[in-house]
Amino acid sequence: MLLYKNTQSLNVIGIDCGSIKSGLAIVTNSEVERGMVIPNDILLYKIANNEFDGYTIVVEDLRAYSVRLSQDLINTAKFIGKMEYVLQMAGLHPVMVERVKIKKMVYDKYPSAKGEVEKMIRQRERLTKTGEYRKPSMIYVCDRVVANAVRYFWGLPQGQGKRNKLGLATHSWQALALCSYALFGESE
Repeated sequence: MLLYKNTQSLNVIGIDCGSIKSGLAIVTNSEVERGMVIPNDILLYKIANNEFDGYTIVVEDLRAYSVRLSQDLINTAKFIGKMEYVLQMAGLHPVMVERVKIKKMVYDKYPSAKGEVEKMIRQRERLTKTGEYRKPSMIYVCDRVVANAVRYFWGLPQGQGKRNKLGLATHSWQALALCSYALFGESE
């Protein structure tokens, strides 16, 4: 059950692309249907065979990434371009969302975010030049905090490694965060 009720029921598929496999989360009538991590070729096949018709497609965009350029990142970017083309050929127009927007949503709307980020800063000894711990901010929201926030938003069992009947794992948590963003959007 979604914590933040929207006035309308939405069908959303969130896609967190990877270089070889991608995470998917499927929300039907504003309820989590399932999550999965599947090979990219199978994802393209599903799109081309109209399995995603009737859904809003939300994809994590790489444009705002400020990480070292690696072959894995290049391959992911190439796949996103290929997937966008297949989506457009299928008559679907994806909503591209930068990761920073997901981090902001989590930091602003998940009550435990600041505490989890602060704990991570201390564990990883993130210090300023003066030797003080850095102040918590959305830039320190990591995949674990995103997964915990999504569990909170949707009323799913808390804790890492908790099996769930929906098939959510690894990148599909990020994909469900994209669905969450589509349903209750940006912070005010």
